[in-house]
Amino acid sequence: MTLSSDRILSVGVSFWAARVLQVAVELDLFTTLEQAPLTAQQICKNLSLHPRAIEDFLDALVATKFLERHEGLYRNGPEAAMYLVKGKPTYIGGVIELAGKRGYALWQNLPALLKTGEPQSEMKDGGDFYRELYQHPEHLKAFIKGMSGLSHEPIKALVEKFNWGQYRSFCDLGTAQGALPVAVMKAHPNLKASGFDLPPVAPIFEEYVAHNKLSDAIKFIPGNFLTEAVPQADVLVYGNILHGWNAEKKAWLVKHAYDGVNPGGALIIYETMIDDARQANVLGLLMSLNLRLETREGHDYTGQECKEWMAAAGFKNVTQQPLTASVSMICGYKA
Repeated sequence: MTLSSDRILSVGVSFWAARVLQVAVELDLFTTLEQAPLTAQQICKNLSLHPRAIEDFLDALVATKFLERHEGLYRNGPEAAMYLVKGKPTYIGGVIELAGKRGYALWQNLPALLKTGEPQSEMKDGGDFYRELYQHPEHLKAFIKGMSGLSHEPIKALVEKFNWGQYRSFCDLGTAQGALPVAVMKAHPNLKASGFDLPPVAPIFEEYVAHNKLSDAIKFIPGNFLTEAVPQADVLVYGNILHGWNAEKKAWLVKHAYDGVNPGGALIIYETMIDDARQANVLGLLMSLNLRLETREGHDYTGQECKEWMAAAGFKNVTQQPLTASVSMICGYKA
């Protein structure tokens, strides 16, 4: 085997490519190019950019497959056209922009996390980014829309893979914009559906549900699953929820949901779970580090750990299925 330093260099300077993508999102480049292909000169004019570095910038996006260039005209590549154009339900640019504006600085403090074990966000000094977020409706809306885009593919797979037809009701716990209830109801309109989340989320949820013409079919239930009983339903779902807490609280949340599942019903948990050997799901492991930087207790977990919490809570026939390359769902059933 011939060794090469190429992979080391690629990983070591991968933040270069990340910053190019993040800045392209911040500039709204992909939304601009959705209208029509443009030359580098036209892009400079439309986005008020200086020409000195524009070709290197654009061609770096071509080389990373986010843009395509033909006869001097730049257009969106397939992935960018699907996920980085504002207004599309699959848009995940908000998450990319947040990574650039917040995550980049946060990850500069990874050595401090490793040396002290302390979070490196506002939480280190008693603040809380998420608590502040809920006090600013427009910021909260933008954040939630980004989370919906990020969940688009896992939700699509979940709707297809879970046997919804044998149940009458379900509730999405920590529903955010309501992307899961909307997707499920479009495929299974006979279900009774609801979303459960903190009161400030209600107008964002209701706007999204109304946009999808499902206001009469999906109900928003205000509440806090940390301090209140969860709604009763045949199927309860935690999507991208458990990673915010330590192992003990994760196990408690699973048991808390067990009490809300009707007999014969099920609990679904889907998240970026780390593979059981902790050596393959790179995104899951990096996501876990990000949570440790952001929060005092949060971290990702393996599918096996989740299955053990489900079994300890009383769920039977606990199974795991992949939804995407990095996201899995765990299903447990209540007798």
